[in-house]
Amino acid sequence: MTLLLDELQRIHEASPADTKGAGDRRTPQNRTWWVVCARERQHQALASKLSQWRIPFYLPLAPCTSDAATLGHSYVPLFGNLLFAFGSEEECRTVLATRMVSRILPVDDEDRLRQSLLDLHRLLDSGYALTMESPLPAGTKVRVAGGELKGLQGVLIERSGNERLLVAIDEIGQGVSISVDLLPKSCSSLASL
Repeated sequence: MTLLLDELQRIHEASPADTKGAGDRRTPQNRTWWVVCARERQHQALASKLSQWRIPFYLPLAPCTSDAATLGHSYVPLFGNLLFAFGSEEECRTVLATRMVSRILPVDDEDRLRQSLLDLHRLLDSGYALTMESPLPAGTKVRVAGGELKGLQGVLIERSGNERLLVAIDEIGQGVSISVDLLPKSCSSLASL
């Protein structure tokens, strides 16, 4: 089942902020976040298998920029063959055995990943023009202080003389950014963290 924003939020709220010393009670059903690297052109088949096995996952999708008049609306994975799964060790071994996966990477800071995925999902849903960022540049950490994107956390960076708000997925060294100028006036107030 693909994780939607409300499901990501529910998992975020259900998991304790401090997982150190919590043993096997870290997350619901002993699940943890993993970065899954699908083999070339296997992300859709893998997503189908994960849904079939009821392993929660998040596959960030972005609108395809090809000729929409002839192809209709289509979406492509935002980070190539990478997706994020929320599974137990046994479920991850099952996924790895499918031969649709080249590797599975553990996540060191699950709370940070959850928050980054929530922020990424909100930004993708906003409909604003986004730019892929890789490698991740240094900048000032900020939080949107008002408007529809209130609470969104990111890094203020500069590209070609323009300020941009970067939402990063540190675990994969990639992210997306939006021009601060494109934010509605109600969202343009940024507070340093």
